[in-house]
Amino acid sequence: MRIPWSKEMMIGHLSLDSDHERIIALVNGLNDAISTSANAGLQIDKYCQIIDCFGDHFAREEQIMLSTKYPDADSHRKEHWYLFDQLTKMTYLFECNAPMAEQNIIAFLNKWFFHHVMISDMKLASHLFGQT
Repeated sequence: MRIPWSKEMMIGHLSLDSDHERIIALVNGLNDAISTSANAGLQIDKYCQIIDCFGDHFAREEQIMLSTKYPDADSHRKEHWYLFDQLTKMTYLFECNAPMAEQNIIAFLNKWFFHHVMISDMKLASHLFGQT
């Protein structure tokens, strides 16, 4: 299932919005590679790109939270750690060609990303733009 990009997902911070759009493109690329049965090497490469992009994005986001003294930073950071924990567990299943591993990864990323952006990142945006 592809993640559709929409303006409703924008939080109003240029670099974070750009990161979000790139993450969606990468997840959609992995989804396309899986749905067209691309070779496993290509799928794993796309998966690793997603993990790298999340790492860069979270580092940037956590620096912003720190520099603006975001009061919910610990909770937000725990969501990041949860994602990496889950992706680490799924990597093994993905690399071993476990049944449904690819579909489970895509479903998990779709659900986690949408929830994180639409709830947690929107709260961060409210803090950044003084709406709280």
